[in-house]
Amino acid sequence: MASQQYANLTALIAAIEEATKHISSEQPTEVADLFSGKHENMIGTGGQFFSTGVFAFAYSLCDSINDWPNLAKWARDPEVSIDILLKLLKDLAQQNINYQGYNKFGSIQTFGQSVIDLSHAEPGNREEITRAISAFARHYNMFHQWMHQAFPWNVGTQPEFQYPNLTDAEPVEPDPSRRVKIEDGRVIELSYIKMYPDAPAENLPTLKAVLAVNENPELAQEWIDYLTNYDEMAVLMNAAMVSGGSIYGWAPILSRAAIQQKERQCDAPIGRIRYSPLTGNKIIIQDGPVTEGIETPVLGEVLPESLNDLDVVSKAIRDNTFAKNTQKAHIWVVITLA
Repeated sequence: MASQQYANLTALIAAIEEATKHISSEQPTEVADLFSGKHENMIGTGGQFFSTGVFAFAYSLCDSINDWPNLAKWARDPEVSIDILLKLLKDLAQQNINYQGYNKFGSIQTFGQSVIDLSHAEPGNREEITRAISAFARHYNMFHQWMHQAFPWNVGTQPEFQYPNLTDAEPVEPDPSRRVKIEDGRVIELSYIKMYPDAPAENLPTLKAVLAVNENPELAQEWIDYLTNYDEMAVLMNAAMVSGGSIYGWAPILSRAAIQQKERQCDAPIGRIRYSPLTGNKIIIQDGPVTEGIETPVLGEVLPESLNDLDVVSKAIRDNTFAKNTQKAHIWVVITLA
């Protein structure tokens, strides 16, 4: 059993947290191998590995943005008994953890299985069970950012996957009157850097923005606390895949903030900064029209004097996201308090 590697939940939590620090800035080898045809088992019907990557990505997406964050939420909920929590942990997570083991995602299988096993072995230790589930949820969130980065999105640029006539589209009608107005926000800086495997890094423009400290005080304070304690936050950035004009990345925060102000994405102004706890704890920056009517918590906004630079940054990120995997760089945003 995977749990035999760790003496108890406390030891497991320490191992998960250390591994999470590493993958916050370094691509896991198993992700690189999967999307470059170096998978040791060479799984994939007909000698191709694209479908293997699709299924691994789908499981990773669902696990990291839904199953494990919800398990972490239920673990903190006193109305969810320990018996129910352990049943949810076993029934909801076990099969997917096994499948990712088939994909040779060693850390996901080992850590996930150990959380399940040791939680059942220590049912009286609710506090450590909660910490272990939360630690693994954060780890999986960081792992999935690399799945998103490595996925060959350029396949979607082929003619057979393009809409024949975009003028026929009927997106949700925006209503600018519903926009949240940010007053006296906390100023932050977002510095972008494009890093290549075998070439010098390239600095992209730095944007000035504000956090919505009055509109969503608990959420903004979580970010301020993180930036105060760690000096900076580095997030790997990609372009939005479905909703249109946004760039985003997976943040190393598992928020517990009460949200006061949400905004439909289609109503938001250019430069709006959102936090999405339901789609991977992502920081999202709007850079153009968005077709989604989903409401998302307001985190802040890019200041007007930086909007032209946002165009430059967004184009670089979008071009990189849809580049061939062999040509992709890693574009990071480093967020600091100003």
